[in-house]
Amino acid sequence: MELTLWKNQQIGLLKSDMDRLFDRWWSLLAGKSAWQNFPSIDAVEGKDAFLIKAEVPGYHPDEIEISVSGEELTILGRKEMDSSSGGIGLERGALESFSRTIRLPCSVDSDRIAAFYKEGVLTIRMPKRGTAERRRIEIVVK
Repeated sequence: MELTLWKNQQIGLLKSDMDRLFDRWWSLLAGKSAWQNFPSIDAVEGKDAFLIKAEVPGYHPDEIEISVSGEELTILGRKEMDSSSGGIGLERGALESFSRTIRLPCSVDSDRIAAFYKEGVLTIRMPKRGTAERRRIEIVVK
C-alpha cells in the first residue's frame, strides 16, 4: 500500500515537471516569454497590510515601476539592452523587460504604499484601506 502511494506521488511530480517543461517550450515557439511568472513573488496578508516580496535580480530600482489600480498591483521592469555583447541570447533577451499583475483581495490605501529595494529583492508594503465595521440595521415597520 505505501509503495503504491509513493509511486503515484512520484509519477505526479514527474508529470508536473514535464508539463512545465513543455509549457516553456511551446511558449518559446509561439513567441511568448517563457518567463511569464517573472519575477517570483511572495505575498503575505497581515491584519492591517499586504506585504509583497518580488525577486528582481539584475534590475536597478530606477528600472522598476510599481502601480496600483483598484485592487490590482502591477510591477513593471524595463532594462536597456546591453549592446556590448554583440548578440542577443534567447534567455537574456526574454528577461530585458517584464510585467506582472497581482489581483489583491481588497483595496489598499495607495497614498501610504511604501517600496524598498535591497540586494535584488523588492519589498512592497500596502496598508489595507479602512473599512467600516459591519453592523446590523434594524428594519422599522410602519
